[in-house]
Amino acid sequence: MAALRARLVAGEHIVWTGKPNPASTMMSKWAVALFAIPWLLGTGYGFLSARAAGDQAEMVVAFIFVCVGLVMLATPVAAFFRARRTTFAITNRRLLAITRNGRSLTSILLSGVRQVERFDRHGGTTLRVPTALVSDGEGGRSVDYLELHGLSDGERAYQLLVGQ
Repeated sequence: MAALRARLVAGEHIVWTGKPNPASTMMSKWAVALFAIPWLLGTGYGFLSARAAGDQAEMVVAFIFVCVGLVMLATPVAAFFRARRTTFAITNRRLLAITRNGRSLTSILLSGVRQVERFDRHGGTTLRVPTALVSDGEGGRSVDYLELHGLSDGERAYQLLVGQ
């Protein structure tokens, strides 16, 4: 909370805080981990085949794919620990997402919040707030979001954001 208070500007005060539920955040990532199992089996077989054939270049490529599979397998655990370090806050001026150590801060002026998408799943509420329209360089566009996920008190946050 001290890291959050340190980021407030003069005249700004906190009206709501919330933390994601680490367990529900982890549960939402299991599909990636399940996909990692066949991925690792296939790339592990490719690595062993390349090793048996003595093909160094193919071994390097297969090793990179094995590393990607290990990262996918660790995704739920990483999401759990990331959720434990995250705090969301709504002040009288901004919507904030901050890590416990204060290294990462996302801040959106409440006057810039035009819409809020709400999903009730995994035992909590997830709110998605568009932050930017991003161009992919080839004429396509996508929307970046700040996602407040796994909130036990999501109704209050939703009302504060849409009723401002």
